[in-house]
Amino acid sequence: MRWSSFLLFLLITTHAFAQNEVDALRYSNYDGAVSARSLGMGGAFGAAGGDASSFYLNPAGIGVFRRGMAELSFGLQDVSTRAKYEGTEKLDARTKFILNQACLVGMSNNSSANKRFNYGVSYAKLNTFHENILIEGEAQSTLLIPFALQASGNSTDDIYDALPWSSALAYDTYALDLDDTTQSLYRYNANGNPLQRKQITRSGAQGETAFALGWTNGDKWYFGLSLKMMSIRFDEDATHTETFSDSSDVRSFAYHEILSTTGTGFNIMAGVLAFPTPWLRLGASIQSGTRMTLQDSYTTDMSTNYFDENYTSTSPELINDWSLRIPSRMRLHSTWILGKHGLINVDYERAHIQSSVIQGLGDNTFDYSRENEKIGEIFRSTNILRAGGELRWRSYYFLRGGISWRQNPLSEASGEAQPAVLGLHAGCGYRSDYFTADLGISSQVKQSAYYLYDPAYASRASLSSQHFMAMLSVGMKFQ
Repeated sequence: MRWSSFLLFLLITTHAFAQNEVDALRYSNYDGAVSARSLGMGGAFGAAGGDASSFYLNPAGIGVFRRGMAELSFGLQDVSTRAKYEGTEKLDARTKFILNQACLVGMSNNSSANKRFNYGVSYAKLNTFHENILIEGEAQSTLLIPFALQASGNSTDDIYDALPWSSALAYDTYALDLDDTTQSLYRYNANGNPLQRKQITRSGAQGETAFALGWTNGDKWYFGLSLKMMSIRFDEDATHTETFSDSSDVRSFAYHEILSTTGTGFNIMAGVLAFPTPWLRLGASIQSGTRMTLQDSYTTDMSTNYFDENYTSTSPELINDWSLRIPSRMRLHSTWILGKHGLINVDYERAHIQSSVIQGLGDNTFDYSRENEKIGEIFRSTNILRAGGELRWRSYYFLRGGISWRQNPLSEASGEAQPAVLGLHAGCGYRSDYFTADLGISSQVKQSAYYLYDPAYASRASLSSQHFMAMLSVGMKFQ
């Protein structure tokens, strides 16, 4: 059985709107390169320590700082998405300037050269959702088909209670009519192959505020602990339009959806670093699962041109409270020190998206067992590799490069297995005893599929998204 509808399509069912495997993937699949220095090396910085990324990769790295530090990171993100649908290709893009990270690290008054107890606080965006997608093509079906099937079996009075976010709007604007013969089935008032167009605008971010401790008793072993508060804001504005030939009763219609999600959650991370030799550093960290408490606000409206007359209908607002348990993560780190000339980092991470669990909260008594079963079937444990290096030139100047490899989380059972995501990274920097300035860039291409509506009737749209990030980090060191 194909589960391909999960990818980006929120299937409208008789329970109107519910959270599903799309949400689990969106909020479980995040990264950890929060500073320009770590970004330039592919996000591999767990064992090196002494960087803002230590808050999110391995808190033991906080103990590596030999001075206090304050740092800010600014990012310029560009996402260009190419969509191929029914033989037509469309390109849309969005560029966004963001404050990516801010951190402050201090040292205990009792710290010495070999014994340190450091502490700090940081905020970083681990995931951003800014993206524009445009899909267009002449289709062999219409969104009105699933609307008519959903409505069938409901009286013209019941449809407003049963399907107020979908079929009721189509009926209210004359895109659907009750079949006069059966009095229980609905038909759509359109003929021919429509020109379909869907415009999607997404925004928001997934961030974490981390409070961390890092300490060492002799520069051989470092230990760290962090408490992190995750926050989510996701907004999606999507408009699906269809235009029919002049012979159709319905000349055109536009179905508009607005989704806004907010939420918070907590997790803890523990880490350890070992410096067995002056040229080798090893580390490991484990992050607990995160239980997110979220709220969705969802509204729809529809406008239809029926026999050259315009009709509009708007749904009520649907508020859903729900929770998502994001599984734990494990990371292994290694760093090779090349004397005073630079270093090489290699990090490994394993995530278990298939263990994500959705539950209803408060008045939301919907049974998510089917959605959780699908999460377990279509996702798999994901391996992530990051590697990068840094070369030092004339004491204060640095050149960096790296790669990242992220296994696609889709299992073979999904029917939509995609290639791994390969990221290319580069950077440079200036670092003195009291001031740091770093620039990092990354580029990666992500492949995915999109269905405008029920995959039983809609063709597959292929999406190719080019993600580019440029980040600037500036910091001050102090005693």
